Amino acid sequence: MHSTPWKYSEKGISIVEVLAVILIIGIALGSLLNLAVFSLKSSGATKEEIAAGILAQKTMEEVRSFRDGTSWGSDGLGVLAAGTAYHPIEEPTATSTRWALLDGEEVLGRYTRKVVPENVSRDPVTKNIEAIYNVANNDTETKKIVVTISCGNKTLALTAYLTNWKQ
Repeated sequence: MHSTPWKYSEKGISIVEVLAVILIIGIALGSLLNLAVFSLKSSGATKEEIAAGILAQKTMEEVRSFRDGTSWGSDGLGVLAAGTAYHPIEEPTATSTRWALLDGEEVLGRYTRKVVPENVSRDPVTKNIEAIYNVANNDTETKKIVVTISCGNKTLALTAYLTNWKQ
């Protein structure tokens, strides 16, 4: 007959087993909490980017409306100077709403927006817009418009080419 020095007892759970279960549950809950915090931060950043995109598109539409309501003139898009920052402003009249572009950037809550017109040149042979502006091939009937929306250290730029379609 062989006797065992230790006998297994089923009387209860030892303190070591309880601590092990608490440690496992704590690690699992901590991981879930970290995932929730990451998800909330990511969601906030995505919301901010979507809002900036909507504001950029809205601003570009306001610039198009300005173009439609102003004379193109020999200087290009209205009276806008190339390389100068502007921002759109609504000018209600008795019968409709018109848009104007005022000098400088505009702060809208956490966002800063600006509209910068640039001169455009076209290749004389292909009539395509040149990647680098060449004053000798200046196209007085087209302007490059860059709408920039900034929020903190993030910046979104939207570019469009507007032409004198009323000519």
